[in-house]
Amino acid sequence: MEINVNRQQFAPISVFWTGGYFHIGRVTDNVVHTHHAIQISIGIEGGFTVSTEESELRSHGLLIGPDVPHCVNGGENQLGTLMIDAETTPAKLLVEKYLKGKTTHVLGKRVVTSVLASIPKFIRYHGIQDCYQASEVIKYILGKLVDSSSENQRSVDSRIPAVLDFINNLEIKKVSTKTIARQVYLSETRLIHLFKNEIGIPIRRYLLWSRIQDAMKLMSKGTPITEAAYQAGFSDSAHLTRSVKKTYGVPPSVVFKKSQNKIFPCLAEDNVFMSAGEEC
Repeated sequence: MEINVNRQQFAPISVFWTGGYFHIGRVTDNVVHTHHAIQISIGIEGGFTVSTEESELRSHGLLIGPDVPHCVNGGENQLGTLMIDAETTPAKLLVEKYLKGKTTHVLGKRVVTSVLASIPKFIRYHGIQDCYQASEVIKYILGKLVDSSSENQRSVDSRIPAVLDFINNLEIKKVSTKTIARQVYLSETRLIHLFKNEIGIPIRRYLLWSRIQDAMKLMSKGTPITEAAYQAGFSDSAHLTRSVKKTYGVPPSVVFKKSQNKIFPCLAEDNVFMSAGEEC
């Protein structure tokens, strides 16, 4: 399947905000990894291969569900990769529409072509220059895939949003499950069981995912890895490096290789990014 939208190559970038990560560039050396985020991968120059525990797929566009072990190889083709925290509204809309009972969903040629063509020409030709333009690209991508008016989310136990708010408001998300349980008047055992049933992953893994995001945001602002590890609650930089590789498939040194990437830490624009899927 050949998809050609002027085959315009983007300048490689990495964009970070609370609950998300957007990357444009070649992806060739990642290992099997998993993250509590839905992933959208689009082949900008051509197809790519995704390996999961179930199969190996060759595609120009693919959605990968949260917490699904996978490995991506784009070869020499440039990819656009969007990761959105599974607990956000855009991610829940994508899961509801495409991934009921599935781990992956192949996007058809028409959808991929439409996504690429929807990105404004000035961005396609001149690249993404700031956080606002990055948010616009993400909005265009999500606008082609989901319709916020179709939102029909299942009810969630009211204590779970309170747990998520408590975790997200912690400066360092290194906290015991017993402490979290006391915040919502549950036993530790009941909290662990309830969280797994409602969110889909163990609460300790969610805490690790949150600490990794905090560390990545710090490093995107130029914080040295040792200091980022300390501020995000990791024992040392080696612990953080292992955790990032298991989550993103590559170590921080690859993600933040400035000679190959423009890095945009879009923390001040968090509200713009998190509303992108709701304004489409």
